[in-house]
Amino acid sequence: MISRFKYCFYINLLLVCMVPTYAQDTVRQSFGFKFTGNLYTSVADFGRQDFGTALSSALPDFDLPAVSWGAEIQFGLVSSKRWGIGVELASLMNMASNRTTFKYANMEAGLYGEYVLVKRPRFELIGQFSLGITQGFLNYEHLQGDSGNGITLDGYMEEDVLNIRQKVLGYAALGFSANYVVSPDFSVGLFARWVQQIGHGYWYASMSDTRITDIPKSSRIPLNIGFVFSFSSLN
Repeated sequence: MISRFKYCFYINLLLVCMVPTYAQDTVRQSFGFKFTGNLYTSVADFGRQDFGTALSSALPDFDLPAVSWGAEIQFGLVSSKRWGIGVELASLMNMASNRTTFKYANMEAGLYGEYVLVKRPRFELIGQFSLGITQGFLNYEHLQGDSGNGITLDGYMEEDVLNIRQKVLGYAALGFSANYVVSPDFSVGLFARWVQQIGHGYWYASMSDTRITDIPKSSRIPLNIGFVFSFSSLN
């Protein structure tokens, strides 16, 4: 009887000693670095249809494009517990160049947080939320007198020229990416996200504080879809 009691005591003592060790191992975090590059396109509705209508009425040769192209980089920390944080920088551009030159550019910088919703040996589904600031620029020139070799200053002053910008605005974005895991350190995939502008998208003349009153405010391009290339290394 005493011998059986000793065995039970030793077994219970062993379990008590193992529990803290197991608990420490389950909460231990492992961090590494992650670099993500996105190539994407955006639906270029510029927020409101009447924005394009206002520009077309003032500039008959103006044709609002259907899509814009961009690139984004993200750099941050990634955890073995499936979540990550970091910073993001992005640029969106639409250009058409001939006798009519149109350039639209949107720059953004922000912070992001992500979580791996589904994790498989060769597949992962990542949800991501980001907050940041953004600014848009639009330049339009229609050089009717351009012969291809040059134009006089007086001739240039008579041409249709538009150079406007938005002040710095905020944005919030929610996105998802479905990635194929090529190796533990590299994955490729597709992503989509919805971007909500924070603030009024009024337009101003060049770099001044003079607001263009008859051009409606416009939201930044909301829908982004594209490819993602991700490199990560856990310590």
